[in-house]
Amino acid sequence: MYSTDCKHRIPKRQIAFLLVLMLLMLFGDQQQLVAGEKLHLPMPRTATNGAIHYQRAILFLYAVDPAQRSLLQKPIWEIVTPDSTEDDIAKVDRLLIESRHAIRSALVGTNQAEADFGLDIRQYMVASLLPHTQPMVDLAKLLVLHGMERESKGKWKEAADIYLATLRMGRHMTHRSEERRVGKECR
Repeated sequence: MYSTDCKHRIPKRQIAFLLVLMLLMLFGDQQQLVAGEKLHLPMPRTATNGAIHYQRAILFLYAVDPAQRSLLQKPIWEIVTPDSTEDDIAKVDRLLIESRHAIRSALVGTNQAEADFGLDIRQYMVASLLPHTQPMVDLAKLLVLHGMERESKGKWKEAADIYLATLRMGRHMTHRSEERRVGKECR
């Protein structure tokens, strides 16, 4: 059947190499077939409701060390003043670094057309007592501090964009679910 002559024997390494090469060629051809076809899978998109991004930003912010986050309990004009020392500025820098994910998520939220928190503000006598209000104020202060940091580095356009994003966040806070529905029904 098979010759046991040493001249015709193929070493096991060569057989293994050829087998691997054949498998690669086989799977390479199948990948080309798949690449030629159009796959109709939904592409992930960002949520269009800014409130979802704000909620994620709030979760990221609350993951920051409370000692660093306590800076946000002061009014913004007391956090950074002309009399601020290098140590005070270093605390702000550490807060901005630790809160970078919250900042990014909040900025994504500000770029959405609307933010529906699922609440009608008119139903509440004191809107400042709503559960999402204080964390949103903390996020706004964080964004303003980020804008001030960009401004201090001479990045004026970035600072202006961040300040405008903070204004949009304030506009999102006045959103009323009922107004959006009524507006859509009238069209």
